[in-house]
Amino acid sequence: MRRKDNAEATVGSPEGKVRTPRYTERPGRGVRAARKLELTTPDLVLLSLLAERPMHGYQANLELERREIRDWAGISRPQVYYSLEKLARAG
Repeated sequence: MRRKDNAEATVGSPEGKVRTPRYTERPGRGVRAARKLELTTPDLVLLSLLAERPMHGYQANLELERREIRDWAGISRPQVYYSLEKLARAG
């Protein structure tokens, strides 16, 4: 049983001591921001295309079609633009 402050109740604990809480606080803003910048498979595929040469989203979509990457990577047209924005934000 947990209290609102994440400390566990003393019921069932040896010698009536309070156990150490598993989580002391909620994840902060930095943790959530780091999760958003984690690279997914579509991000990595697009990044590998961009490593070859700079290109716009339209060109990246054409290249994905030409190389038949969509067959195994599952990257939709809107995903390319989302990944481009995400990579631009990440620098």
